[in-house]
Amino acid sequence: MSSAGSGEEDWPELVRATKTIVIVDVVESVRLMQAYESDVIDRWRRFVQEVRVQVLPSQGGRMVKSLGDGMLLEFESVPLAVASAFDMQSRLAAYNLGRPVAAHLRVRTGVHVCEVVRDELDVYGPGVNLAARLAGLADADEVVASMAVADELIAQVDARIEDMGECWLKHIDQPVHCSKLRPPGFIPATVPERRPAAPALTERIYATIAVITFECRGQSIPDDRVIGELIAEGVIAQLSRSPELQVISHLSTRLLRTRALPMETVASVTGAAYILSGSLFAANEMLLISAELIEVKSGSVIWADRQNCSRAELLLAPSPPLERIANQAHEAILNTEARRALTQPLPTLEGYSLLTGSVGLLHRATASDFQRARDGLELLAERVPRHGAAFAWLAKWHCLRIIRGTTASPQSEKNEAVWRIEQALERDSTSSIAWSLSGLVYGFLGKNLPQADQAYATALQHNPNEPLAWLFTATLRSWQGRGEEAAAAAEKALLLSPLDPMRYYYESLAAAGFLANQQYDRARELCLGSLSLNRSHTPTYRVLAIAQMLAGDGGAARETIQRMLAFEPHLTVGLYLERYPGAGHVHASLYADALREAGLPN
Repeated sequence: MSSAGSGEEDWPELVRATKTIVIVDVVESVRLMQAYESDVIDRWRRFVQEVRVQVLPSQGGRMVKSLGDGMLLEFESVPLAVASAFDMQSRLAAYNLGRPVAAHLRVRTGVHVCEVVRDELDVYGPGVNLAARLAGLADADEVVASMAVADELIAQVDARIEDMGECWLKHIDQPVHCSKLRPPGFIPATVPERRPAAPALTERIYATIAVITFECRGQSIPDDRVIGELIAEGVIAQLSRSPELQVISHLSTRLLRTRALPMETVASVTGAAYILSGSLFAANEMLLISAELIEVKSGSVIWADRQNCSRAELLLAPSPPLERIANQAHEAILNTEARRALTQPLPTLEGYSLLTGSVGLLHRATASDFQRARDGLELLAERVPRHGAAFAWLAKWHCLRIIRGTTASPQSEKNEAVWRIEQALERDSTSSIAWSLSGLVYGFLGKNLPQADQAYATALQHNPNEPLAWLFTATLRSWQGRGEEAAAAAEKALLLSPLDPMRYYYESLAAAGFLANQQYDRARELCLGSLSLNRSHTPTYRVLAIAQMLAGDGGAARETIQRMLAFEPHLTVGLYLERYPGAGHVHASLYADALREAGLPN
């Protein structure tokens, strides 16, 4: 694009692109410049040069501009941008050595991923302003990011993600959902360090396997990435039928698809003893699938295979290529033949993407995302009426409406949930997900605990490694006051879903299991972890307040209740007992007294 005036130089060409924008801002720059002008200028110039020469080239970043008290940077990748932000903060410490605290250079950082208009000199667009506002929201040595950034990060691998809720920012019309990012491994002073998860109390220890989304190689089309996920999910469904294996859930392992992580890191974050991974090469309708199984301890490949198949074969139920991978991997680990299982992949790749996307939205904190989840599931139910998965998750959608207190008609929501579960089980009577969610409907909404118990047992009969069945079993046992069993089931659920995008939900319900077993420190630890991921989930506040009060920390319990009432101001002890399915058991009175003493209105 050139200027209108004749004889003037051409303007730099403008292009649109999606970039990760990072704004770095010096804290109290005016005061520092007034008090230590020459020293601040010298240190800042040397630091900017270090960023330009050492940080950005290795992370694919570009310095758009450097100001006297800040920097505007752009990156191709969200994880690399966040890693650079942490790197810059750590490097800045060297520039403060030997100087009084009042003279320290400290920065705050905002990160946002968006479409921008850019040229070789600058970047333009509202997203750049939003990144600057996010930086303004951060304190010294902090990184604040938008939800678009947090969604592309793996918790505990790329960063520790702390949900800040919806924040109002200057000159931004609508509130923005923000997260505070800490370096991986960061442990705040108020949260005890998490010890390694212990094995479930009633279970023997199994060999744990993680199946990683298969990587697309060669010239691929957009659907090929979805095929890689489809392969992983189908293999997991097959392996999960074996009672000899503990299989990490697909919702956990699929988050690793965007990272070239070392095997040791994958093993560390999943707890896996074996890792199954592979690649696919697509040529029109044919696929070449390569798979290999690695023993983590030795680092050796103990099984590998290559096979050709068509895209259509992956959508069969059962799917021959996926059965072969699962059976041979199982035989390599246990020297026995894998138990065959039926899988029912969605008939189309588009439907598969719709389902996984809707499930991801289902547990978001914002009302708009929650509503989009229902729209997506209803569309899938219309498009693929013979598949039960959409109906099962719609049942949970109605359950969550009641749990969150966002419905004016709980009875209507209950009726809808029961109807959706009946539809799901009519279509697939062996679906462990449907049976798990049916137990939630019967137990939480219907308060029919024996029927819920039977539903969870049926789910685990069909899939011994169904995380939701173990999670809801923990909740049921806590309602029944069977604390040891509740804690065992909770630990099993956490072991099976170490990186699940619903981690806050798992930690919240698991905390109730440990509360029932009088493990108050463990319950408080899980609640704090859950709230750092979703600060508006009110059931977590209730469990936390009870655990704090019963542990003798009344002051903290009262603060927790006040924070909860900001989200659910109409809750009372009476309404809590009316909702609580375990109200008829002895411990319910103990819980109610704890909430009352913590300040919940009677």
